[in-house]
Amino acid sequence: MLKAALGFSLLEILVAMASGLVVLATVLSLFISLLSTANTTLQLSRLNQEVQSISDLLSRDIQRAGYHPAAVTEVALNSVASTAKHLVFSPSEDLYPAANAAHCIRVKFWDADAPSGEQAVVRVYHFQASTGVLRVHRHHDVQSVEPLNLLCGSGNQLISSKEIRVQQLSFRLTPNSSAQGARSIELVMHAAYVARPDLAQTLHKQVLLRNQGGG
Repeated sequence: MLKAALGFSLLEILVAMASGLVVLATVLSLFISLLSTANTTLQLSRLNQEVQSISDLLSRDIQRAGYHPAAVTEVALNSVASTAKHLVFSPSEDLYPAANAAHCIRVKFWDADAPSGEQAVVRVYHFQASTGVLRVHRHHDVQSVEPLNLLCGSGNQLISSKEIRVQQLSFRLTPNSSAQGARSIELVMHAAYVARPDLAQTLHKQVLLRNQGGG
């Protein structure tokens, strides 16, 4: 009587190998999917941090516009030498090209913690849509009468990252929101990853103008 053959047949081995490859492909696909999801989450987190950081910086300076510790006294005296008078935010002079659709804003305020001679601060923020570049121009001459449009576009680039691009940034003066005539600046910002435009974020923020002129 012949003994039964031991081991697997060639067909059984091929079937087992095929099944193993299917399982391996499934595991690899799941692993790649998890890596892609983790990478997307990381990119979105970084994009959110970048957008929040810029909007917080802009909001803080807009809120400080017009601030001076002796503003009430100096403005009331209407002195020609008054520093506070030159710090007051004026929509007609400090928003360009228009108060309801600006891409350039100038803020002036007093920084008591700054070194002597640099406490009067002027900052001009300008966004150029064609290049996606956001710049800030800084100086300390609050009495300068140079038109805002001549300052827009100058200064240092605010975003150093080449991976994230701001696609929209606008400043809009909102109508009076209270009986006291308080107004605010509506800040709208849209940014995305250069390599992945589908990863984008839009931020809307209302920033109250604490000190403002009538013009």
